[in-house]
Amino acid sequence: MDKEKKQMKQSIAVIMTVHNRRETTVECIRRFYSCNNIENYDIEFYMMDDGSTDGSSDAVKKEFPQVIILHGDGNLFWNRGMYHCWKEAIKIHHDFYLWLNDDTKLHEDAIVRLVETASKYGNKSIIVGSTQSQSCEGVLTYGGVDENNNRLEDVTMEQECYTFNGNIVLIPNAVFEKVGLNNPTYHHGAGDYDYGIRALRKGFKNIVAKGFYGYCERHDVVQKWQDPNVPLNKRMKFLFSLNGQTNPGDVFKYNIRYKGVGYAIKYYLICLIRVMFPKFFIV
Repeated sequence: MDKEKKQMKQSIAVIMTVHNRRETTVECIRRFYSCNNIENYDIEFYMMDDGSTDGSSDAVKKEFPQVIILHGDGNLFWNRGMYHCWKEAIKIHHDFYLWLNDDTKLHEDAIVRLVETASKYGNKSIIVGSTQSQSCEGVLTYGGVDENNNRLEDVTMEQECYTFNGNIVLIPNAVFEKVGLNNPTYHHGAGDYDYGIRALRKGFKNIVAKGFYGYCERHDVVQKWQDPNVPLNKRMKFLFSLNGQTNPGDVFKYNIRYKGVGYAIKYYLICLIRVMFPKFFIV
């Protein structure tokens, strides 16, 4: 029996949500299956296609028939798509759950290094893989953040973080059993930050693993709702878009939960003022 246990592979459920980025999605999955020693793990890959109209599902099915494809109606967005995808994945026991954004290109040694880091912490900590810019290698794009939402730039060492971006995140089953699924209250953004804080409050650590684990370009630093060159009606539309990173409704719920009513109201009002008068906020 002990010998059989030693020979059993660790299982990883990969969880991804996509929408109308066919080539990007296929390349992401291709890079995943090209990772070193991937055959040493039992892999179940779950992909939520949230209403794509560009043939994303067909392209994935053709090249990777092993991927389990779920379908949304286009109104799930990232966080709720991940929630429903994860909900499907837990029907089978897995040792790890890997959040993976479809615009992320994993490095070849990413999976091995993530699992090795998890093992160092007894498979009881969330492991965050930082990403870098492909056009400007060595520049951090996504990873762990501190309590003030500052990115942890130094990836030369392992370190604890307050919470994290959800681009590359390895969640051991021991963490999932206590923290559960991501919160479907949020539409697109905030769900990854929320999960990291919930894990902390349950007594787990969020560990930023040493080094970079993939390429992923940052989204616009100045978002369209902050851009004075965009007409006001369009700025308002971008601000309140459900797939926006700073949708006031989702951010308000997040701030209420973790920063208090006063801060949540203040931030909400600042967003409204900023969308009305963006020129006053240009640095």
